Amino acid sequence: MNTTNVVVSIGNTDSRLTQAEFAKYVHECRSWITHYSEQVHFFGGSSTHEPWQNCAWIVEIQPDDVYGLLDELKTVREKYRQDSVFVMVGDGD
Repeated sequence: MNTTNVVVSIGNTDSRLTQAEFAKYVHECRSWITHYSEQVHFFGGSSTHEPWQNCAWIVEIQPDDVYGLLDELKTVREKYRQDSVFVMVGDGD
């Protein structure tokens, strides 16, 4: 079965989270993303000297796992009081 490319981007909405909380948020998102991923092509975040906090992943997952990942990311987003998570799903062909 062909995999699907997924881009996930998270941030710290209105700086609601402390650095320690944001680290936990990233860790929980990362745990679910890697759980569903066949392969992680990229992970990165904003520079530590910037006034904002963001992280992004580019991964390959099985098409049947997309909605499971979306559900888990929504749960984590709500737990950490964030307004949104950007997810882009596309065919790599």
